[in-house]
Amino acid sequence: MKKRKIQRTDANSEKLKRETAARRKAEKQLRASEGHYRALQTQARLMQENLRYLSCQILNIQEEEKKRISRELHDEVGAALTAVNMNLAVLKKAVRGNAGGLRRKIQDAQALLMQTMECVHNFSRELRPGMLDDLGLVPALRSYVKNFSERTHLAVLFDANPAVEAMETDQKTVFYRVAQEALTNMAKHAEATEGAISLKKFKGGMQLEIRDNGKAFRVDEKLSPDKKNKTNRLGLVGIQERVRLANGIFNVESFPGKGTRIRVWIPFRTRVVTNDGQAESLT
Repeated sequence: MKKRKIQRTDANSEKLKRETAARRKAEKQLRASEGHYRALQTQARLMQENLRYLSCQILNIQEEEKKRISRELHDEVGAALTAVNMNLAVLKKAVRGNAGGLRRKIQDAQALLMQTMECVHNFSRELRPGMLDDLGLVPALRSYVKNFSERTHLAVLFDANPAVEAMETDQKTVFYRVAQEALTNMAKHAEATEGAISLKKFKGGMQLEIRDNGKAFRVDEKLSPDKKNKTNRLGLVGIQERVRLANGIFNVESFPGKGTRIRVWIPFRTRVVTNDGQAESLT
């Protein structure tokens, strides 16, 4: 009897050892899996940060290229067209009477040239307004809104807190591009009769709000990444991505009878002095 008890005890002990060993092995495998999962998470986060950095670099390069092309259009092409116009004016004065319709042809050429100069000027301004770099965001936006209203006959109110000029150049560029894209959408799709743009300080940053009284749309559809969704407005997706890269918050609301409201908030950056004495911006 005693021998049987000893045998059962030994069997239970062996069973317990096997279970303990199996449990330890499972725990070891679990720890290894968790470590592998954390490594994958870290790798994915680094890849996201690298992609975000590359996206920022691409946008910055695009803006610099737009600035270069805009200035070349304004300075080089604009100057050449102006010179041609002046030569035509001199030629028209030299022509006496109608001279077989030559004077009329010169006038027509001048009119066509003036239209071309206006197109070049507008295209240059759309690419990158010199006013944004030279005078700041508020004058650049006020000028753009004024020209937009004259061109589309859409009344747009504009109000801005000058504190926005304390933000970094790339942040102000985001605000400008958002307003530019929103107004374009307003004119092309919303069928609105009026709109409003405001820039104000809000919770440690600046908030841009754009409203219109146009027709509504399904926000989830317009921001859907589904490639089959042909109604996706790439403009809104582009706005969302620009704001995200600036560490900002993007929100859009659209309701029947109330129109659309876009809000973009971007935080002020804190400047610190590094060991080498250089100022560095941190969000």
